[in-house]
Amino acid sequence: MEVTREQELPAAIAAAGLELDDVSEVVLTHAHGDHIDGLVHVHARVLIHETKLEFLASTMARVMRRVLRQPLPAGFAPEPFTLDGGPFGAFARSRSLSDDGRIVAVDTPGHTPGHISVICVDDSGRHVMLAGDTTDSLEQLYALRADAVAPDPKVHIATMRTILAHCAAHPTIYLPSHDPDRRCDARQRRGARGRGARLTPFGEGACLSASPHASPPVRDEKGGRLLTAPTSNCGWRGLGATDVKAGSRSSRRRGCARRTARRRRA
Repeated sequence: MEVTREQELPAAIAAAGLELDDVSEVVLTHAHGDHIDGLVHVHARVLIHETKLEFLASTMARVMRRVLRQPLPAGFAPEPFTLDGGPFGAFARSRSLSDDGRIVAVDTPGHTPGHISVICVDDSGRHVMLAGDTTDSLEQLYALRADAVAPDPKVHIATMRTILAHCAAHPTIYLPSHDPDRRCDARQRRGARGRGARLTPFGEGACLSASPHASPPVRDEKGGRLLTAPTSNCGWRGLGATDVKAGSRSSRRRGCARRTARRRRA
């Protein structure tokens, strides 16, 4: 697969009626190449969970970047932050990213050490969860299935259980980065099989669409900051996610190989 110029960050931002200069802050869920390569287009403050930044300096991370041919982008120098804000919903560790407390980073390790997600609380109280690669899909979340690259499957599964518990207590829109065809409202209802969670599709006209035009950027009205995330390498160009993304052939090959491995195991 190729990424066209129209799918890169500058065009995606323009399609939403914005300019690159409107982006004042970027929050990375993690640091895989398909989530950070787009940083070359942005001249803004970049934040990353401190645990993730520490992991990037490890021998394992350096070897994997070389094997996958995914070097860190030029000038990669994000600012680390700690999850020192206490619990948020079902999540034990969090940090508010906005003055009004409606944009919150939460701890979602598993896919990688130090992975975080960002929850944005809209005016109606819904929790829009920008989940990065916490799962590839909604199906994976339901199945409680660790992915092929998770260094500790037990940690990954525990995170998925936490997400489902959070959704049981709060109306939640769950948006993983690599599931472009799903648009779901994670209002949790007691399932017939007792699992306690069922994500139900939005009604027509109510869904947060994964298109470049429908999903609005998230603004902190007090601070005026704009969090957005552009082009995903899997075709999702909806603004409102947290990562800056640009496609790369190597990351696509890795994603395809991962899906193929799952099918074989099944």
